[in-house]
Amino acid sequence: MKHFLNLIIPFFYGDTRSYARWYGLYLLLLSQATTSFGYFFIQWNRRFYDALESKNSEMFFHEVLVFVGITICFVLVSSLYRYSGQQYAMSWRVWMTKSALGTWLKDPNRGQIEGADQRIQEDLMRFTTIFERFFLDCFNSIILIIIFIPMMFSLTSQYQLGGFNLAWVLTISVILYTGVGMLISAKIANPLIKVEYDNQKLEAEFRYNLVHAKDGAEKSVGFFEGLLESIVKNYHKNYNRQKYFNIWQKAYDQFSFIYPYGLLASHYFSGALTLGMLMQIRSTFSRIRNSMAYLLDHYTELTEMLAISKRLVEFYDLAQIKFVRAETEITTSPSMDMGI
Repeated sequence: MKHFLNLIIPFFYGDTRSYARWYGLYLLLLSQATTSFGYFFIQWNRRFYDALESKNSEMFFHEVLVFVGITICFVLVSSLYRYSGQQYAMSWRVWMTKSALGTWLKDPNRGQIEGADQRIQEDLMRFTTIFERFFLDCFNSIILIIIFIPMMFSLTSQYQLGGFNLAWVLTISVILYTGVGMLISAKIANPLIKVEYDNQKLEAEFRYNLVHAKDGAEKSVGFFEGLLESIVKNYHKNYNRQKYFNIWQKAYDQFSFIYPYGLLASHYFSGALTLGMLMQIRSTFSRIRNSMAYLLDHYTELTEMLAISKRLVEFYDLAQIKFVRAETEITTSPSMDMGI
């Protein structure tokens, strides 16, 4: 974890720290704006389905217009959020790349570091892109949990299920369901970190030898066939492991769709809940479940980021790179430095 944090923290203390901090705060505020639309859509859900149940055409068409208005605002805000995040990730990548080049280009032994070109060009790009999106989405998930659990309590605390308060039954159920899902997912998918790391290393070796062959080094077809065979063998490991993970993940997601209906069905059929209330509670439950299970739903992406991080940490250690300031002779335009 210490090495992982060493990849992230320097950007916020380097020569572009003001931009890194203030633009980062701006992104967090934008992410909260997109999160707030979840609340509006859940409130709309109840009114819309109540209009369907009561066959109230006037209310139905009114809610359709409300939906259009909310959706337009959501699309605009979420698009700005995604665009701003991409700009931020690019600025971060530029800063890290300049910092790495500032040390690596001065090292007379730089050619001895395996896959250095890929780690600087591709791994830094992938790391900053994945982490920016991953961190903000995780942050949003935490905020959604904080917002929607009290909402679910307010909607269901007056009902009982099997002698227990329905709000507690729903909350404990979603925690247990997500917790068990995460444990099983980790058991299946954790080996993917090493497999993904080996993939990147083998691909880098293959590309390294292709470059040397292009520059005149004597390399036989059999030599490259051997490298390619290792790559294919490792990819098959990846595919087999992902196959089992995908089977589990798809089954888990499908059961999560019907699960809340099973808990709420008796109250709906007894008339205690209207269709609108049922859909509102179910939507709230699902958003909590989706937020808690964010890591599960993006586990393969997480393993990719961890594998990339491992390669970058190794590279920094070998090249003795310390990201304190992005001081290098390479220049960029002001617009690139500010990410706009």
